[in-house]
Amino acid sequence: SLLQEIVMSALIYPPMIFLLLLVHLSLSLPTPHSETGPLQCMGGGVGGHSYLPFCLPLMYSRLTPPQGSWIPTVYVDPIITGDIELDNVLGHLSFTMKLSLFWQDFRLVIRPDLNRTDWFHVSYRASSEIWLPEISIVDLVDVARLDLNEDRGELKVRGDKTINLIHQMRVKIRCQLDLKMFPHDYQLFRTSLHVPLHPKFDLLSAQPMDLDDMLQSSNSSQAGFSLVLKRKVLFHLIYHYLPAGLIAVSSLLSLMVPLTVNMASVRVGLIAMHGVLIAQITSSVKSQLPFQLVPTFLEVYLSSLMVLVFLLLLQTSCLLLRRRVSMGSGDDVTSISGTSECSNRSQASLVWLAGDSSLYRSVDFYTAVGFLGLFCLLNSVAFIVVNS
Repeated sequence: SLLQEIVMSALIYPPMIFLLLLVHLSLSLPTPHSETGPLQCMGGGVGGHSYLPFCLPLMYSRLTPPQGSWIPTVYVDPIITGDIELDNVLGHLSFTMKLSLFWQDFRLVIRPDLNRTDWFHVSYRASSEIWLPEISIVDLVDVARLDLNEDRGELKVRGDKTINLIHQMRVKIRCQLDLKMFPHDYQLFRTSLHVPLHPKFDLLSAQPMDLDDMLQSSNSSQAGFSLVLKRKVLFHLIYHYLPAGLIAVSSLLSLMVPLTVNMASVRVGLIAMHGVLIAQITSSVKSQLPFQLVPTFLEVYLSSLMVLVFLLLLQTSCLLLRRRVSMGSGDDVTSISGTSECSNRSQASLVWLAGDSSLYRSVDFYTAVGFLGLFCLLNSVAFIVVNS
């Protein structure tokens, strides 16, 4: 029995000791470090040993896009930020745009431990080593690159080899304006972004492109956005509508000036001065607009006020002409020269009585009523047209 126990111990204990040694050896092996080391990549433009989340293969070229089944689809995400300026004379629209481009480049060698869903911010200097898509804007006049208000750069890479490049720029484009209802007009602008598959190695081309040619091209894709702008009428209300309306109504005060020899020229001068002021306002409006044959809504309104003031001048001219004809025939003078009370009055006093007659005052009164009626009708029609 003792011999059997020795034999059994010799058969059982050595395997157990061997298993214990294996467990001890496995526990004593060094564990992998939790920190990420530099990516080991041979060749390429970024470098052989780089802390970037990617490196480039040896035959990589930034001058050619991914070929074959790896032709990328470029996604464009334009965001309008800041103020929008519209030059009515030149027909230029200026705005600040934050343009984000997304595409995949499967030629990149991505760090294995990089998450496929999280973005890794990369120095923008790395963009000089990789292929970048070209973006062209239709009817582009000028573009200026702006600094982003972000601390972590403009270039981002994801684990699925998706690259995100962000531009912030001040863009000026040429557009067609419809100014018939100025300043109550609505302007619709459609801006198209052109993404060719074979770029000319420019990040942003500043050459205007024809939209028809772009649509016919088979080596390009197109994206864009539309803007609808409405003017703020408060500026024109303060500097154009209200001054012109007050000047037109104040021209009625000239009807209180009697048509005597000394005061007739004053009355004509007052009416002419009001007309000149409205003409100056109309001229200032024209200076803000391009030359066009069709007048705008504001120009028609100001011209109508000038016509009303001209009607006052026409009424005064007709009364002066009638008085001159009456004085030439001697009707008004002889009607009062037979009385002893007026025989010693001067010629100026006789003219005063002729100009200050009840007929002339009645004509002035009804002229003022008709002027106010036409003024109210003009504003009512303008209000209805604007709101329709």
